[in-house]
Amino acid sequence: MDEGKAAKTIEELQLDGSRLRRLRKAGLDRVNDQMSDLMRKGLTVEEARTHLSKGLLTKDVQGRWPAFFSALRDYLGEAADAQLISIGYHG
Repeated sequence: MDEGKAAKTIEELQLDGSRLRRLRKAGLDRVNDQMSDLMRKGLTVEEARTHLSKGLLTKDVQGRWPAFFSALRDYLGEAADAQLISIGYHG
C-alpha cells in the first residue's frame, strides 16, 4: 500500500482521532508501567519486552488480537516480532 493511500484510509476511518489517541496512550502507559515493574524485579529491558510480548501478543479466546496490536508490536520491538514468528503469525 502506498503512503498516500494509507494516509487517506487513516483519515477516512478516523484512526488517528483524539478518542483513539487517548485510548492508545492509556494502553501503552499500562504496558510501560508493566515494563517498569518487571525491570524493578531485576529483568533487563529485553527480558521484560520478551515477557510482555508472550503475554500480550496472542489472540484471546474469541480469536481476536489485542486492542492497538500495531502500537503494542511497535513498542515491544524485536521481542514482539520474535513472539509473532514463534506462534506462526503472518501479517
